[in-house]
Amino acid sequence: GSLHIGGARTALYNYLLAKRYGGSFILRIEDTDKERNTQSSQDQLIQELHWLGLEWDEGPDLEGQDRGDFGPYTQSQRGAVYHKYAQRLLEENKAFYCFASEEAIDQAREQTPNNVTFKFQSPYRDLPLHEAREKLKAGEEAVIRFRNDFHDRVFTMQDAVRGPVDLPSHMIGDFVILRADGSPVYNFCCAIDDALMEITHVLRGEEHLSNTLRQLMVLEALNLTPPTYGHLSLILDQEGKKLSKRTGASSVSDFMDAGYIPEGLLNYLALLGWSDPEHREILSLEEMSLVFSTDRLHLAAPMYDPDKMRWVNFQHLHAKEPAYIWQAAQPFIRKANLELPSDPKWSSLAMSFFHQVFHTLADAEHIFR
Repeated sequence: GSLHIGGARTALYNYLLAKRYGGSFILRIEDTDKERNTQSSQDQLIQELHWLGLEWDEGPDLEGQDRGDFGPYTQSQRGAVYHKYAQRLLEENKAFYCFASEEAIDQAREQTPNNVTFKFQSPYRDLPLHEAREKLKAGEEAVIRFRNDFHDRVFTMQDAVRGPVDLPSHMIGDFVILRADGSPVYNFCCAIDDALMEITHVLRGEEHLSNTLRQLMVLEALNLTPPTYGHLSLILDQEGKKLSKRTGASSVSDFMDAGYIPEGLLNYLALLGWSDPEHREILSLEEMSLVFSTDRLHLAAPMYDPDKMRWVNFQHLHAKEPAYIWQAAQPFIRKANLELPSDPKWSSLAMSFFHQVFHTLADAEHIFR
């Protein structure tokens, strides 16, 4: 579906970071979850990033054609890459074939005490690789699990937002990197792609902190260099809960339908977790890109304020020419079935009176009714 504004804010911060330091802003399509991914949702995401004005330097364009030197940028097209590295891990005894059924895993999970994090102990962990391959030839199915042999080591990373973060290796067990059908798992793909695409910085939501340990393990096992990670706090609604459709507008399409313009939406999203060093509140995308830095990203979770959002959008609309607002408001005028004079002199006169009272383009309905 539509891009959640949390995802839009993440894209914005990555864009600003790249532009501030002369880097490349990269769009990568992470579509390994076949059940959740659809072509229509992918197309909508690309179109909404384009509408926002967050133009990427590398990745698929609006027609689906890649630009950049490290493609393909769609993970479902990179299967051979992931299989190559999975086989390398198998050969180096850093991964193993696991033939355990889902029923066996579920049974083990049910027997785990409620206060203990479930970590599946595969009976196939020490099965020699040549025997596992014989079982595969005989028609048996298996996933490939990464072998967590880090023995209670603590992975410490310097998070760009949170500072030093310790991730104890015992938090997770031997995790799946390739499913039984051969499709790769998200964390495996991202770790490899970040290294091969020479990604230097990744800003993402704090819900990805649990993924970071797995990615660091994979990268170390393959002797690949990890990027600098920064984990952003979630955007909360006015009840202090994660912002969702249940509590109102939460996606880019919601704000497009409500008559917001890209400049207003981007400006407000930037303020949800970052502050300008000169304490300005109304900024253009270019102005933000000149001063953005991760040391001004806030650790505290920001709260979405719809009134502040309308005010920020009003400031950007107020700076527009009346003719721009008139043209941009036409879809909302038609939607409201308003029959207004077609004489350009009328619209010019009307907008000279009313253009400064628009908070969103959708206000045209009650302004001209």
